[in-house]
Amino acid sequence: MNLNFFDYLFIAVYFLGLLAFGVLVRRIRNFGDYSVGGRSVPGVMIFASLCATYHGPGYTMGFTGKGSASGWLFFFVALGFTAQTVLTALFIAPRLQSFKNCYTVGDVIGNAYGKTAKVVTGFISTLLCIGFAAIMAKVGGLVLQGTTGLPMLAGVFLVTGVGVVYCFTGGMKSVIATEAMQFSITGIAIPILLWLAVSKSGISLHEADAKGWAAMHASLDGMTPLQILGLFLSFLLGETLIPPYANRALASGSPAIARGGFLAGAGYSVVWFAMVVGLGVVASVAIPNAKPDDAFVTLAIKFLPHGLLGILIVAMASIIMSSQESVLNAGAVSFTRDIRDALGGNALSDGQRLRLSRLSTLVMGLLAAVLAYFAPSIIDGLLIIYSVWAPSVLPIFLFAILLRKPVRGAGAAAMIAGAAASLFWQFGLKEPGHVPALVVGLAANLLTYGTVALFSKRDKPDNIA
Repeated sequence: MNLNFFDYLFIAVYFLGLLAFGVLVRRIRNFGDYSVGGRSVPGVMIFASLCATYHGPGYTMGFTGKGSASGWLFFFVALGFTAQTVLTALFIAPRLQSFKNCYTVGDVIGNAYGKTAKVVTGFISTLLCIGFAAIMAKVGGLVLQGTTGLPMLAGVFLVTGVGVVYCFTGGMKSVIATEAMQFSITGIAIPILLWLAVSKSGISLHEADAKGWAAMHASLDGMTPLQILGLFLSFLLGETLIPPYANRALASGSPAIARGGFLAGAGYSVVWFAMVVGLGVVASVAIPNAKPDDAFVTLAIKFLPHGLLGILIVAMASIIMSSQESVLNAGAVSFTRDIRDALGGNALSDGQRLRLSRLSTLVMGLLAAVLAYFAPSIIDGLLIIYSVWAPSVLPIFLFAILLRKPVRGAGAAAMIAGAAASLFWQFGLKEPGHVPALVVGLAANLLTYGTVALFSKRDKPDNIA
């Protein structure tokens, strides 16, 4: 991409401004601020933070690529995510407000099932957050390499490094504040790209729409009903209450704020999914020879004028960092609370928890940057993570929130059984009969929970958080 002086200036100002904003404006003083923003985050910031996470590369560049290859299919698949956000808003997020002593998913599960379940949750949450961050780091490196010519290694460390610095300094407060800014940038830049791609290419929207529906039907014809179900369930369950989303519910100022922020985010997600999948549908007509995975960047190179290219690159960096910074913060807090606090012999002070969380953020960022070279493509990587989270932690977490007396001994066993069954079915057996690994894992989780329940006394454990 041939950038001019103003493009480079805009990029430099953005990264420097982001550091200044995240580091200087949002300093925090204790672990509660670092992990859940002091439990006082207003609804508009919850909304902006959730939407900035939707703007991540999976739900922007990834869905643009899928729109180019599969037409409107992934818009309808993505509505599973919208449905779970509505359900979370109505039934889950407000209830999480009652867990005033909890900072993580593991804390909630630990209160219901005991220390072993808390530690298992901590390991799963931390590892999956590192996996999320690695996927984001890889995408960031590839985007900066393709748009500025920056070597991939430098791009990976630039995107990850900036996010790590302000997560290290400001924790959840910096994450939410900078995500609100990133939400504003991407919320403007992507519609501009869509408008310019349509107007400058001169394509017929009727032709593009017809091609989108044809591509969707062609994709569906090549899938079995079980594969279609598995794909929908992946987006319905795969990101439900993952640590960054659960932490936002815990950080909300009240149950009403949590409910309103998630409901508004659900409504916005429909508009966003239509927009980014629509970008892919437009790309399939405007640039028919482009590879689907390159559709987003290729559209920008072809149709954006100089001066807007720098804004686009900033927007792409924003959508990557908005996802990466969330999981880095959530993973660091989970490691501190769910692993170190549960397994450590001596209790940590508030200051020690804060320092350990900051150190964990640095280590996780470094690991993510290194593992970026081994990360799969965006959507494939996310689907693998979904196939672990949904069959392992999610059912147990929901039971802990919704049931008055969950079965104490079932937590750890069900999580391990669900994760192991899903991974073995997916990678060991290669999903025989096209039965999705997520479905097999969920069945193993629920079967294990039910079996343990038959032989367990349903006592509520002591509070261990």
